[in-house]
Amino acid sequence: MNAFEANATELEKLRQRVDETFRQRSESPENRAAWQEAARAFHAAYDKLAFPGGLNREFELLRVGDVTAIDR
Repeated sequence: MNAFEANATELEKLRQRVDETFRQRSESPENRAAWQEAARAFHAAYDKLAFPGGLNREFELLRVGDVTAIDR
């Protein structure tokens, strides 16, 4: 498995956890906290896992016209 596949697998696991906890979030304060933590973990990991080096960094390089950003 290459880095892209590993990252995609990890993001999918995190997304699935959000989905699982979402369905039960209204049942108790603990379930709501579990859902919030799952969402926080997904969002915290997304930038790093969506693109090697960080998706936001890559978008910033493109925005400022760094031609090497396209070749990465």
